[in-house]
Amino acid sequence: MNLRVGDAERDESARLLSEHFGAGRISPAEHEERRAKAMSAVIRSELEVLFEDLPAPHPDMSAAQPPARTDSGEALRETRLSNALILMAGILFIGGVPASFVLGFTSGLWWVFLPVFGGVFVIGGASELAKRRRLQD
Repeated sequence: MNLRVGDAERDESARLLSEHFGAGRISPAEHEERRAKAMSAVIRSELEVLFEDLPAPHPDMSAAQPPARTDSGEALRETRLSNALILMAGILFIGGVPASFVLGFTSGLWWVFLPVFGGVFVIGGASELAKRRRLQD
């Protein structure tokens, strides 16, 4: 899968090509040619090929990472339901853990932590199940 790049990746590539030109690694004509290709690049491989024969620095392409995939290789995307479930799990964790400690030490209700942690794991797992499969491009 070849991901699309944005203005930030194109601008950084052009800047780094200028550094290589300043260091004498590429000629003026080659600098202009590579810079023009960098500014018109659409996908990552079009930028990566411009730096194949050059030492570091290379552009940071970490912003253009592929989406999360399931074990079967299908892409997932977050939904309102999955985000709401994560929020619920977080609230339960933030409120439930201190409450279970207080109840455990003051009232002897030590078992209160069981439904709190169980709820966090169940709701968090349900959030993953609520993510929708993204159609392959």
